[in-house]
Amino acid sequence: MLVGGIIFGLAMGFLFAKLIEVAKGNEHLEITLTLLVAHFTFVLAEVISEHLIIYGHEIRLSSIIATLTASMVIGNYGRYKMSPSVEEYMEKFWAILVPGQLPGVYFDGAFVRQFVHQTGCR
Repeated sequence: MLVGGIIFGLAMGFLFAKLIEVAKGNEHLEITLTLLVAHFTFVLAEVISEHLIIYGHEIRLSSIIATLTASMVIGNYGRYKMSPSVEEYMEKFWAILVPGQLPGVYFDGAFVRQFVHQTGCR
């Protein structure tokens, strides 16, 4: 779980860093991508953990570790792909938003698990 979460988080972090680089100059899109990286990483790791079977073995990913790793990649590598004006605004944006984000991540995970179990997807 741990190693899979780290690998998946690195992949998502670098993917979103590339998307931020492509969106350079569009401030709103750059900020939105920094917001989406955490949620998409968590939800996709949960979905993959529920459905991925390789050679008869279930592959499990740690959603929390994947989200943490992707966020660290964006914070340390992806920030250099942003426009300078966006980087300054982003620091203020996240300082306001962070206290409310953590419960949202756990809500997303609970929602995905509940949906998977109710629909019988496995």
